[in-house]
Amino acid sequence: MSPFTGFKRFTDEMERMFNREVATFGDTTWSPAIEVKRKDGRFCVTAELPGVKKEDVKVHIENKALILEGKREEEKTEKREGFYHSERFYGNFYRSIPLPEGADPGKTTAEFHNGVLEVNMPAPAPTPAKKEIPVHVV
Repeated sequence: MSPFTGFKRFTDEMERMFNREVATFGDTTWSPAIEVKRKDGRFCVTAELPGVKKEDVKVHIENKALILEGKREEEKTEKREGFYHSERFYGNFYRSIPLPEGADPGKTTAEFHNGVLEVNMPAPAPTPAKKEIPVHVV
């Protein structure tokens, strides 16, 4: 047995232990990269969804959370002289993002363009819990 085989097995076990996605053939789940921010009185979520079609994306609000879910199906084929290679990628995703205090889910908009989903909703900046009161000398 090669020492590299043992190291590979150890690395795989560490990946599983820390619940990180391991890219393996036949893996049917994936977690798309997302960016969550507040900007100009809005709560904005951007998700990178390469290989996903608009009709395979669902966006909804549930239990004070923004839910992004869907699936991707992609096939790559390469043909050259004396060579043929084909791969298929399938996977489902589900992301739940807690809504900030004061967000208005009733005015949510979602746009999908070139594999990027952008969801926006009004969410005014939170009022500070602490306010400094100046003390004047009388």
